Amino acid sequence: ISLKEFKDHPERITFLECFHFNIPAHPSFEKFKFLTELRLMEQDTVDLEWLSGCPKLTKLTVFHTLLSNTSGLKYAPNITSLHLDGNKITEFPDITCLHHLEEFSLSDNPLKKSPVYPVMESLKNFNITNSKLTSIDPSIKNFSNLEILNVSGNLIPDFKFVDSIKPLKKLKELYVSDPRFASNPISLEPNYETIVINALPQITILDTFVIPEKFRQIAENR
Repeated sequence: ISLKEFKDHPERITFLECFHFNIPAHPSFEKFKFLTELRLMEQDTVDLEWLSGCPKLTKLTVFHTLLSNTSGLKYAPNITSLHLDGNKITEFPDITCLHHLEEFSLSDNPLKKSPVYPVMESLKNFNITNSKLTSIDPSIKNFSNLEILNVSGNLIPDFKFVDSIKPLKKLKELYVSDPRFASNPISLEPNYETIVINALPQITILDTFVIPEKFRQIAENR
């Protein structure tokens, strides 16, 4: 699209990808107010206050930036898919303003402590890989409609995490050891798969593998 076409019909630009060091620490996207999807990668962006200029946004990816302040999420209440991977986020973001959020990825951020999770009934897919977690807080049950959970690449040492996950009755896929993100110490323990499958009968996929009914029956009998 030409610059003239953009000026005459800004509504035609609904998707924008900005890759590799072109965006300042405090950018402005007010000229792109019709965006529904935005991707920022390898940028110097430090906050999300600029989301005030993107009221129609439903998909946001901020990947490998200097982002540390996520309070600007309040300006984008229509977001359904949010990826904030590989940034400088130390506190779990306030996502309670995102009433339609279905997919949230917070992989590879220097979180200071294991998050306490807010009530988010809309959330179906949650990724918190490579975050140096040693446990999964029981408040994960607040994601009551969660179907996919990926906690791979952390430091979870024992089976206590299973007790936190048990209340997630709609959970279908659980990733404790994922080749994309490495494993957890607990996934290297003998009979790990058997214990997890027996404790979580609702899951159908564990660590990328579909659970055969025959294997589930064996797990139940042990």
